[in-house]
Amino acid sequence: YTRWINDPDQPWVTTSDERRFAALVLSAAGDVTWHALAPVAEVEKTIASLRELALTGARSGGRETGSKLGAQLSDLRRLLVDPLLGSLPEATDRVVLSLADELQLVPIEDLPMADGRTFGETLRVQIVPSLRTLLHEPSRPVAEPTALTLGSVDYDTMPESGAPTFADAVTPIVATATYEGHRDAGDERAGENPTPKTFADLFNTEARRVAKMFERAFPDATPTVLREVDASEAAFVAEAPGKTYLHLATHGYFAPESAWRATDAPDGASALARFDAGAHDRVAQLSPFSLTGIALAGANLPSDALGHREGILTAQEIAQLDLTSCYLATLSACDTSLGVRRGGTGLASLRQAFHAAGARFVLASLWRVNDVHAEELMADFYTRLWKQHEDPAVALRGAKQAAKQRGVPFRDWAGWMISGT
Repeated sequence: YTRWINDPDQPWVTTSDERRFAALVLSAAGDVTWHALAPVAEVEKTIASLRELALTGARSGGRETGSKLGAQLSDLRRLLVDPLLGSLPEATDRVVLSLADELQLVPIEDLPMADGRTFGETLRVQIVPSLRTLLHEPSRPVAEPTALTLGSVDYDTMPESGAPTFADAVTPIVATATYEGHRDAGDERAGENPTPKTFADLFNTEARRVAKMFERAFPDATPTVLREVDASEAAFVAEAPGKTYLHLATHGYFAPESAWRATDAPDGASALARFDAGAHDRVAQLSPFSLTGIALAGANLPSDALGHREGILTAQEIAQLDLTSCYLATLSACDTSLGVRRGGTGLASLRQAFHAAGARFVLASLWRVNDVHAEELMADFYTRLWKQHEDPAVALRGAKQAAKQRGVPFRDWAGWMISGT
């Protein structure tokens, strides 16, 4: 998928100033077909409505909300998928998609088809960061894997080891937050297991559970577990390279382009940061990867005299790591697919940063999800991956379908996407 203004068959003819999405379909035989799709504005509006309904519908529920959500999903299928189906060769059972910009925020394999099945049930859908990845040999998990899990981060304590120095590092631009609430803990309901009291407890439970599952699946391997104040920038940067599996159960952040600078909370509260609006021209000069990242130990502390903020690992810094040994990076945090669009670079997100660093597969969230449901989905996913030896994309699809059948809200099972090959 891509954006366009002029028809490539007649590039000298300017039909309008309206930007549209388009798709180039490459068959196994090498044939390429061009499909002009809907206007960008229409697609963006539909995506925004879908995301809003997915978030509000999980809280409010109701048949009316579900009906509206289904209508938005069907509209996106009509705009993005239906025009391509006729050009697929007969007996096609698999499609590989490279999604442009905001399309990376759509659960595209979960779009409902006319026959009631989803797109992912009709065809095996594989999402890749770029079609260039198809030039690589398909990756295989190593026989003796290693793992790092990170969770129960102490956002309010300064780590003993200072943050590492990165080339061309800039002060991160971060949205207003105190790190105890970027994922929804969920409500305690009669007859259900009570949820942990704090988000740190939730993330701790998930990180420990994944580590124990890894130990049971690979008895000869001991995972590296980073917790509390040890879950620092320095520790992650030192330990992550060389690991086969990375599982990060912490908070992600994304600052919109209206953000300009991180400033300490004036009341001295342990807020991660505040941002000022209105300086788009200045932000445009920064690396878009400086606008998104993950929170590690000390993230809630005020910045130092030079403006450095401990505990904020930006996507720009992640992209500089050597993660070429990483088979799968799981970003079990909210909004880890969000990013800034730049011409020629696509969506500069955490997902893209981990791929740029060398990770073959990246599992990330499309929006905020419920922690309890997320932990259960992750446990099912890793069981399928490590015990049943399924491909990561197949394992996620199975875990999502199982969650759907358990009655988990759409937001919490559809809000995950895996990319890679």
